[in-house]
Amino acid sequence: MDFTKILNPDNINAFFIYGGSFFILMNCIELYRAKLLSGVSLFSLFFYTVWGMFNAYYYADLGKIQPMLAEVAISVLNIMYFIMALKFYKNPE
Repeated sequence: MDFTKILNPDNINAFFIYGGSFFILMNCIELYRAKLLSGVSLFSLFFYTVWGMFNAYYYADLGKIQPMLAEVAISVLNIMYFIMALKFYKNPE
């Protein structure tokens, strides 16, 4: 087995992006439990959401499948987190 093909920089990058997706999912779960947004800037959430969507397009254009799929995952979770943040920012339950 040739590990240089598995552990290339694109796959390592995708691994870190998938890790970021996991932590955003943890933020979503915690926000759902607390039902109160505190200490989070909506502007930064919006920025990283848009950046992730651009990165998905960019990696697709470069033909980098694993990083593109990872960016799609992180973008979907960022969109979910942003929508939840808007809901609990305006209407804490």
